[in-house]
Amino acid sequence: MTEPRQHPYPTSQREFVERIRAAVLANDRFFDSHNWQNIEPTGGRNSSLTKGTYADRFYVKPIACWIPHLLIPNHVPCCPRCGKRDLVEVNRGVRFINSPKILYGLGSHKYLDTLCYPCNRCKRRFTLLCMRHSRFF
Repeated sequence: MTEPRQHPYPTSQREFVERIRAAVLANDRFFDSHNWQNIEPTGGRNSSLTKGTYADRFYVKPIACWIPHLLIPNHVPCCPRCGKRDLVEVNRGVRFINSPKILYGLGSHKYLDTLCYPCNRCKRRFTLLCMRHSRFF
């Protein structure tokens, strides 16, 4: 029997992350109206005065959504393993990382979300979260 997947953040944060991921995948122009560095949840702690509120709704943090091929026009990221960009797929086979990484700030924290890009040359997936990999950017 398979156990349900455990997420490293509360349910409200997971719902916010999934909603932003769906919006990004559905609309290539998503970042024209949203700042990729700080996508904040709508409303606030007083936004649901008519509905019941839960404690984990106060924990929903903003997201920084780093997706290079949508942020930089006509950009194809370079695979850090083989050093080539000609067989990197940006439209097919991409998926989000399993869970967003935490960005620690002085005032508050955020989550950093990005895509795993498949490279058809070396048959591996990669992200551009590591500084070692981003030198190939």
